[in-house]
Amino acid sequence: MNIRSFGAGLAAGTILTCLVGQWVLTASSKEVDPIECISAERVANYVHSVIQADRTIYTVEIVERMQMRGIVTAAENWRENWKLPLPAQFLIEAGRLAAQEPNGVQFRLISLGNQQKELPNH
Repeated sequence: MNIRSFGAGLAAGTILTCLVGQWVLTASSKEVDPIECISAERVANYVHSVIQADRTIYTVEIVERMQMRGIVTAAENWRENWKLPLPAQFLIEAGRLAAQEPNGVQFRLISLGNQQKELPNH
């Protein structure tokens, strides 16, 4: 074996080992950033804001406006009498339809008095 070939191989091997070693150390020392998640409380607040906005716009811009003009009224038996659903019935129906979707979102109306009895503890 030629001493020159041996020296060149040794040099190439040393350089390659240093580069690969540096790459491995750099790659292994980086911490993986945790996936940023939105808290359940924040999501619940978002959903509540949307539901509250829907209820307000339905009440003010649809039910009240149509009743003031005498076009149609809201009633509890809205299906049988071809009336508008009351705002609470509107949200109950929206919750029923949302629950049928594959994303698993469910919501319903509850009062503050029923809150502790109705909601499961998680």
